[in-house]
Amino acid sequence: MPPKSSDFPHEDSDYQSGFGNHFSSEAIAGALPQGQNSPLICPLGLYAEQISGTSFTAPRNLNQRRYTPNISMDNCAFCNADGDFLIVPQMGRLWITTECGKLQVSPGEVVILPQGFRFSIALPDGPSRGYVAEVRMVLLLNGISLFPQLHLSGKLAQVTQSYKNLGANFLLLNKISRHSTWLLAWHGNYVPYKYDLSKFCPYNTVLVDHGDPSINTVLTAPTVKPGVA
Repeated sequence: MPPKSSDFPHEDSDYQSGFGNHFSSEAIAGALPQGQNSPLICPLGLYAEQISGTSFTAPRNLNQRRYTPNISMDNCAFCNADGDFLIVPQMGRLWITTECGKLQVSPGEVVILPQGFRFSIALPDGPSRGYVAEVRMVLLLNGISLFPQLHLSGKLAQVTQSYKNLGANFLLLNKISRHSTWLLAWHGNYVPYKYDLSKFCPYNTVLVDHGDPSINTVLTAPTVKPGVA
């Protein structure tokens, strides 16, 4: 059944914000273990899971990871194992449900869905149009991005999960606990996020010289060739 307009929020303000920060969120208080990531017995009968956005040998200041005590999500989900998705809506809002929470993305905003994350997209305004790019390791260089919060509601349902790996798609049908998000809690810095392009403020120099072009960059996706993005 297609979603009704009443299924979507009127305001778009329930986010965490920051730049290069470490975030956490709980749908149920106490679901996130304190002081350690993988206790012998996780709270609420959950099991521990970590997803890494970088190699475990990467320097600590460059390490990207997200730890969660895990459950599962919605009737239909997609996961891209080949790279990050950069989505730029041009017409109509996107209501994106990710493992870490929900993101409402409007024209004039961009959203990053990291490699390996499951998500589903609903269209509150009907047909939508925009751009989707598959990139590697998108970096936010300027501005404050917004990160999702967890909220819980759900029931049991059959879930079809579609995976893209090495350019090929395959389906997996699971009967899992259907919730508004997959997780009850998470913490880390490898998380989907969105950015409002109207908050980006470029600058101009007119006295002697011009600044480095990177100062006018919002997002960059490095290539395999050093120094080229």
